[in-house]
Amino acid sequence: MEHMISSFIRVRELHKGLSRGQTMGEYAIIVAGIAVVVFAAYTSMGQAINSMVEWQAIDKDLINTF
Repeated sequence: MEHMISSFIRVRELHKGLSRGQTMGEYAIIVAGIAVVVFAAYTSMGQAINSMVEWQAIDKDLINTF
C-alpha cells in the first residue's frame, strides 16, 4: 500500500510540473503571431485606406480650427 501511495504522489507531482500554465515564451509567440497578422492586413489594405483619405483637406481643417 505504501508503494502505491508513493507512486500516486510521484505521478501527481509530475503532472503538476507539466501543467504549470503559459510561460512568457508562449505569450511572446502569441504576440508575434498577432503582429504578423496585423502587418499583413496593413500591407494588403494600407494603400486602399491611404487613397480614401484626403490628407490635404484634413491638414486644412486642423489649421483652421486653431
